[in-house]
Amino acid sequence: MPRISRRKLAAYIADELATGRHGKDLVKRVAAYLLGSGQKNSLDLLLHDVGNALQRRHGHLYATVTTAHRLQSSLRHNLERFLARMTHAKHIEINHQTDPSIQGGVVIQTPGGRHDSSISGKIKRLKRQ
Repeated sequence: MPRISRRKLAAYIADELATGRHGKDLVKRVAAYLLGSGQKNSLDLLLHDVGNALQRRHGHLYATVTTAHRLQSSLRHNLERFLARMTHAKHIEINHQTDPSIQGGVVIQTPGGRHDSSISGKIKRLKRQ
């Protein structure tokens, strides 16, 4: 089986997802390719690359936002506007997680990076100085 670069495969998957031709069939084909080509351990990297390709090629951004408390709709809207400005994405999808251990603030994880403005993150950075 010829080997396809991870980024080319990610671009293909992103294009399929963006056009709506996705589902179980796409997942089965990708899984079969990864297993058949011996790349099953690169799944995490491939998913990261798919997220980057969706943003770069189609303007879709998927972000995980972690707060200490429930995310209010006004803050969600402000975060969407902030992410759209920072990434030039046209479509933002936020997956919200609550983690009381961050104590306050927000942690934003996107395929392009991580922004930690949580209280626990600031304390950790101060301890390292």
